[in-house]
Amino acid sequence: MILETAILKKAYKIIDQVVPGPGLLSSQFARISASAKSLTINLSGLVFAEISLPFTDHDSASWSFYADRRVLGGFINSATTEKIELILAKDQVTMKSGRQKILLVPMGDISGYQQWKRSPKAKVVELPESIHRDLVLLAKYSPDLAALDHLSAVQIIKGYGMIATDSMILCAKTDPKVDCNIALPSGIAKLVPTLDCKQMVIEPSGVGLILEHGYLYQTNSQKLLNEYPLETVKDLISGGMKAEAVMKISGSEFSNALQYLDNFAGFGAGSGASISATTNKKVLTLSLKLPSGVIEKRIPLLNEPSQMSESWQIEPLVPWVKHIADVLKDSQVIHAKSDRFQYFRTKSFILAMVATA
Repeated sequence: MILETAILKKAYKIIDQVVPGPGLLSSQFARISASAKSLTINLSGLVFAEISLPFTDHDSASWSFYADRRVLGGFINSATTEKIELILAKDQVTMKSGRQKILLVPMGDISGYQQWKRSPKAKVVELPESIHRDLVLLAKYSPDLAALDHLSAVQIIKGYGMIATDSMILCAKTDPKVDCNIALPSGIAKLVPTLDCKQMVIEPSGVGLILEHGYLYQTNSQKLLNEYPLETVKDLISGGMKAEAVMKISGSEFSNALQYLDNFAGFGAGSGASISATTNKKVLTLSLKLPSGVIEKRIPLLNEPSQMSESWQIEPLVPWVKHIADVLKDSQVIHAKSDRFQYFRTKSFILAMVATA
């Protein structure tokens, strides 16, 4: 059969969004199936994906093969001819593009591939630009670990806003104009901004993205649907929004300082690095301790707080403050705290972190 290279390259980007999981062969090896009507390629991990491609010059026989996604993707992405030829002969599949070719040798059947069939209860939802924009941020705080599957979603809540949390860190955007309720599973939440997909299909059991030549789908766990601690999370957000301000910082100044320090965080500070935050009159000093020395950045404050010294996790702070500075021009970030949490907030965004020593 003959495939259009440009179409195959574009379609392959869809299934390449599936993150390979250790020990999960259906996420490491693509299943390639031919029928009389189309060529279908599947990958299944936390998210499962399928693409369906038109072709010419096919003898109408049906068959299936498996290919290491690294080899298959490398061949497709490096192809330079307008068409790719796929040949089945003697139980082997050969793919050719000009002088390039790969030979896919037979493998035993691999299980675990999942397919999505839209249910009659499915609803198509188009996300407004503001939600689509802020998903870039919220998705970073939505866990995709099996141990946290009761929290593994960005919650979009009608009349309230958006929430993501892993129980140690919480990020939220309050927005009473939100007009839909969606438990957006973590894997799909991270892909919506990447693929610039504003339409999604909401199923009783999960969420799908319909794209040209294919789809991506992720189911929601029953623990997420039944055990998400929504009211507890809302209470935490409310407490953080009402907590007395400790200091007020320019969003752009704060973002520039954090990104500067983050450039050095990989030089021996270790994962989960923290910065020391101290105030002296209207100056905030942020310090990052490294094995080879200390990196400091001073920024002016918009108020004069009592002298204080705290430790802040840099990794969750950097993307939050950068998003605030980019989206809310001339923004003001308020820092507050309670016995258990450190809060950073604007009028509509909040980041809450469990306080560190």
